[in-house]
Amino acid sequence: MKFESQTTIQCEKEAIWSLLFDVSRVAELIPGCSDVEEIEVLKEYSALIKQKVGPFRFAMPCEISVDEYLENERVGITATGKDNKTATSVFVQMVLTLSDEDEGEGVVIDVDADIQITGKLATLGHPIVKRKCNDIFKEFDKNLHNELEMIDEAKEV
Repeated sequence: MKFESQTTIQCEKEAIWSLLFDVSRVAELIPGCSDVEEIEVLKEYSALIKQKVGPFRFAMPCEISVDEYLENERVGITATGKDNKTATSVFVQMVLTLSDEDEGEGVVIDVDADIQITGKLATLGHPIVKRKCNDIFKEFDKNLHNELEMIDEAKEV
C-alpha cells in the first residue's frame, strides 16, 4: 500500500530535524508509539506500536533502521514488526524529505511510504487499513505542528 503525505510548517529546517531525531520527543507525537530505544545513533532503533484497527488490537514490537541520512534534507527508514497475537506482520519503507517552500516562508515535509501488512489485520481490507494509516499520519502531523509551535513560542520568550 502506497502512502504519500505533504505538509508545510512555518519553522526552520534545523528545528524540525532536531525534533525528528530526538527519539523520545518524537515518539510522543506518534499515535500508539512507546518504548522507543536508540540502539545505535542514526542507525538502529526499536519501538512498540499499539493500535486498534477494526476489531483487532495489537501491540507490535518494531525494529527500525535508518537506510539513508542527509542531515536537514532527507531520511529513509525501514521498519518491521510482528504481533504474534494477531499473526500480523508489517513492513514499512519510508522516505521523509524536507524542502524549502516556494515562497520561502516555511518548510515542506514530504512523506513517501510503502506499507505492507499481512495476517489478520490485512483481512480487514485495503480501505480500512489505508484509512487507519491516514488517521495516524494526520494525528502525527497535528502533533508535530503543535510541538514546533511550542518550540517557536519558547524562542520568543
